[in-house]
Amino acid sequence: MKTRVTEIERRPLDTAATGQLLEPFFRSREEADTIRRTQSMAERSKFADAFALVGCVRCQSKDRLHAACGFCETCYAWYTNVLKRVVKNRAKGEL
Repeated sequence: MKTRVTEIERRPLDTAATGQLLEPFFRSREEADTIRRTQSMAERSKFADAFALVGCVRCQSKDRLHAACGFCETCYAWYTNVLKRVVKNRAKGEL
């Protein structure tokens, strides 16, 4: 899916804005939905626009489809499995 990076709102990053830059990346689905409703279109499409600009966060591929959070489908599945392993290991007291 191609997106138009030129539509990104251009403004300097200040310290208050950088704290919200990754929103709603680390939130529950309910919290993320609430946050998305308050975001501008530029803020909502930042991960897809960044993917179109530089590719996947992990492998930098632009040939694969964007899955979520700046990851291609393959890397998103990999990272999801990493997080599941970490949670499982933490629950066992291994971390």
